[in-house]
Amino acid sequence: MSIGKVRFLKSLNIAFLCLGFSIISGFKDSSRSSPTEAFKPHMQSLYVSLTKLIAFALVDEDKLTDSQKKTIEAQILNLSQQAEEVRKIAKFSDKSHEFLAQELERNARLSYSNFRQGKISQARFFITDVANTCYSCHTSRQGETDSSFASNFNKGVDISSFDLLARARFFTLSRQFELAEINYEKLLSSHASSIDELVNVDPILEYLIVSIRVRHDIKKSLEFLKSIVSKNYPEVVKNDLRHWIVALEQNKSIQANESSLTVAKDLVSKARELSEFPADRSGMVQYILASKILINHLAKRGVLQSELAETYFELGRCERIIGNKLFADESSSYFENAIRLAPKTDLARKAFSRYEENIVSGYTGSSGTSLPEDERTKLSELRKLAY
Repeated sequence: MSIGKVRFLKSLNIAFLCLGFSIISGFKDSSRSSPTEAFKPHMQSLYVSLTKLIAFALVDEDKLTDSQKKTIEAQILNLSQQAEEVRKIAKFSDKSHEFLAQELERNARLSYSNFRQGKISQARFFITDVANTCYSCHTSRQGETDSSFASNFNKGVDISSFDLLARARFFTLSRQFELAEINYEKLLSSHASSIDELVNVDPILEYLIVSIRVRHDIKKSLEFLKSIVSKNYPEVVKNDLRHWIVALEQNKSIQANESSLTVAKDLVSKARELSEFPADRSGMVQYILASKILINHLAKRGVLQSELAETYFELGRCERIIGNKLFADESSSYFENAIRLAPKTDLARKAFSRYEENIVSGYTGSSGTSLPEDERTKLSELRKLAY
């Protein structure tokens, strides 16, 4: 087995282990939200299937027996069926959760269809995307409390073979955010990441999302960034750190429950002023804080539809910058909602141009792949709504 494949399967195995915990604990506690009870049986069934699929990640596809293939197919089918039920129930949640549930269902369904066609590696790929979708969900907003369920269950899980990044992601997926933050800090203090990982995998951004957006640990994050800015990082990383330290100093008084659209828009404006070129990340802290405030704003009662449209548009702008290419991209969903809430307006047209760019570049890019028919249909629909 090649080194690349070993690394891939190792990360996939971790995703399988983590995902069982993340699915069960990914929504609010049932004492606060009765719809969670509807999710429970489907999430528990998903968990059972995924734990049985761990072996799938560890066996070369040419060594899978017919019996193993039948077991795998049955579990992926169940995964797909349960994800479809979760998608149906999530229609009654907010638009972000609804989008992520759609991604969950899509990836589970594609995993099953690829496995049925004998495309084993593609099936594994889409199951990894299921785990990535759960990671996106858990880091999209402030966490209420760490999951006691996962904390108790994880006592029986041996993570000694996980590297620090895998541990940090494991604890994030299982909603143990304090431990996730600790492991990200250990990783970033230890130089365990290569230059390639720092730039392309981006554990510093993952740390900021967990520490600021999920835990609202601004002062602790500030002190930690100060402690690592002098380390032997590439200059491009040091430059980001210096900007982020200043931003945290300037915004450390923002409260966890801040929900003002005006405050969020001001942060986005400051972030855009700092960005001298498209890939400039100088304003990342402002974007993360703004996204957190905008999510809080959506939860308020009595918000005018025009204001909701503006909130979704600003969220789309934030998520376009924050979004990690490994995880689910929510920005297109936010732009779509802005268009539907404010049709035939300047805002809708601005949202459509960004939505169109996301979709077209996502499918074509350098590969030259054409847009699927369903995406063409939706683009046409949204264009008519915008113009």
